[in-house]
Amino acid sequence: MERQLADDYDATVRRALRVVNPDNAADVEQLASLHERIRGYGHVKLANLVMVKRRERELSAKLRIDAQTGRHVRASMDEMKGAAGLKGIPVVVAR
Repeated sequence: MERQLADDYDATVRRALRVVNPDNAADVEQLASLHERIRGYGHVKLANLVMVKRRERELSAKLRIDAQTGRHVRASMDEMKGAAGLKGIPVVVAR
């Protein structure tokens, strides 16, 4: 997943740089800095990945570009979505 994540970042930022102008420069800057937030190990890293990819989609839509999300990254995110527990530890989500 790590290699795929780096490739996705590179492709998405290259697309953003093709459309950068004074009106959207702040959005492109924010998009480029998003991946700094993907930290941690295991479920913590996956939760950060899901948050970053969600925001990346929002900014990409605003910039009218496609954010790249490769197969391995998508599989990791799907694993997080379906996690009702952390390796046998039940998780309760307050709503």
